[in-house]
Amino acid sequence: MDIENQITNINIKNPNEVIDFYESNIVYFKNYQGIVNHDKICKFIEVKLYYANSLFDKHYLDKTSEILEEAKELLNKLPSNQKQYIDCHRDVRFLSAIILSKRKQYKEAFQIFKQLHKEDTNHHYYKLWYLHTKLNLLNWFFNSFLVIGVILILIDWVGFGKEKFIIDFGITGVIFLAITFFAPMILKKLIKLPKQ
Repeated sequence: MDIENQITNINIKNPNEVIDFYESNIVYFKNYQGIVNHDKICKFIEVKLYYANSLFDKHYLDKTSEILEEAKELLNKLPSNQKQYIDCHRDVRFLSAIILSKRKQYKEAFQIFKQLHKEDTNHHYYKLWYLHTKLNLLNWFFNSFLVIGVILILIDWVGFGKEKFIIDFGITGVIFLAITFFAPMILKKLIKLPKQ
């Protein structure tokens, strides 16, 4: 039995077991460049994806990204219309986008999630992460409300222009701060986003 087929003997839901299995055979799994057999390529990709998911579960984002790049290299050896290619390519892109999102690279992550959601609109997690990233792209908007609110409160505190303006800068500043605080919370509850 080839080493890559031994993955069936371990509990793939246990990240420690998967990591131990892969790392005890790391020399074997690092020598993937010469593989041409499509079945063997698919099995290698499967093992690398299990390993990448286990690393991700342990928060090893850099190492996960490295393994995903290796999986992409292997994917390039498969015909793009093959079922395993389509499924694995989506898995690689999904995990890559989650890593980008965790690194707060929302613009790049959003493009991937948008494409994945377009490919499969019924996939629960594609939709969830798509909405999650879209909301995080709005952070600049909420941050600008925070800055405006603080500036208005400072203007009120200093007492600048109390006689010249109709609005109360202090109350307006507090309203802006409340929007900054409550709007993201309300939006997250409305679309039931994953915690980050």
